[in-house]
Amino acid sequence: MSGRKRIIYRRISLLVFSGCLAQNTLGQPVISYKGPRAELSQRWPWGLKEASQQGFSRGFWLMYSIQRLMDENSFITTGMFFSASADNRFNLYDLVLDGKEDTIQFQGQSRNKGLSMINRGRRTPFKVMKDVAILVEYSEAQALTIESINMCNMELNHNFKKKPVLWLGPAEDEESVIFLEGLFAQLNDSDLKENAVNAVGAHQQSRRAFTFLKGILTGDEAPKVRSQAAFWMGNQPRPEALNVLVEVAQSGAPKEVKEQTVFAISQIESEEALDQLITLARKGRDSEMRRKATFWLGQRVSRKAMNALEDMVAEDEDTEVQRQALFALSNIPGGGGVERLISVAKNHPKARIRKQAIMSLGQIDDPRAREALIEIARSN
Repeated sequence: MSGRKRIIYRRISLLVFSGCLAQNTLGQPVISYKGPRAELSQRWPWGLKEASQQGFSRGFWLMYSIQRLMDENSFITTGMFFSASADNRFNLYDLVLDGKEDTIQFQGQSRNKGLSMINRGRRTPFKVMKDVAILVEYSEAQALTIESINMCNMELNHNFKKKPVLWLGPAEDEESVIFLEGLFAQLNDSDLKENAVNAVGAHQQSRRAFTFLKGILTGDEAPKVRSQAAFWMGNQPRPEALNVLVEVAQSGAPKEVKEQTVFAISQIESEEALDQLITLARKGRDSEMRRKATFWLGQRVSRKAMNALEDMVAEDEDTEVQRQALFALSNIPGGGGVERLISVAKNHPKARIRKQAIMSLGQIDDPRAREALIEIARSN
């Protein structure tokens, strides 16, 4: 969907719909917006007004959905990704449809009916469009204090704490990001700001989301808020995101922020990102950042990454970085670093590094490691 034409919305006067307070099959109260197609900035006031009219004194949730391209067996909830298979448990689709036919025009492909979405032996996971809910919890209808901002795939369930839900329907990325930017500007609590950044970062089709994340990452928000922006910057499908991350990693940003930028760089699957990670590991601003970059380099299964780690073990002047490179070699999946570890254990000029290589070999369940250890023991 990259290169999608800019969507121009017509101005639509908001029709306030006072829906009945429906109860779904689990007793969760839900009110759905049933007015004409309107931007999120118009539907949201409807939800707040409806909550006030209903007298939700114990709080309520406003919920809408966006579209995100994801692996078929992956899910997202409150900014965290995980892999699993969907089962037949009650989910957010059931919440807003209550077992009825799909009368809501979701943006993604046909909604998951609870069938298993296990990756069926494919080496490369199949990508599908999924509907992701954005959920904002308010303390009560009069004060309108935001308690939390969450995300959750519509195929999953969510703990609403028995508070009623006002369902606003699907939204386009651009209108959603514009709305969340306005919400972020009203927040003072750093935890809520962090959650708002999570919500913006989940948007893939909006240039505005990238601009927002860049502003947070390079700005003066609390380190944990900036760190979340770094994480999501690494998930943005834009090549310029890498340049921003590298610039921040080499800057005087707080340690927490720089560490997260290094991690984000390691998650970008491109040769350019790998080259930048190698550069950070070998020539980073400080030893701590170099060690972090070296660790994540060890998670990249490629000849280029292994060669870089081996060179660092052999040549780096910082012994701690050498040890981190050695640790990274020992943790390369599939035993890819075993032969290099054996060479280090036998030939490295520093006794301290040889000793660590021997200890690492002793922790690897590989016949090559066992044979090398026996040979080293006999030679001594």
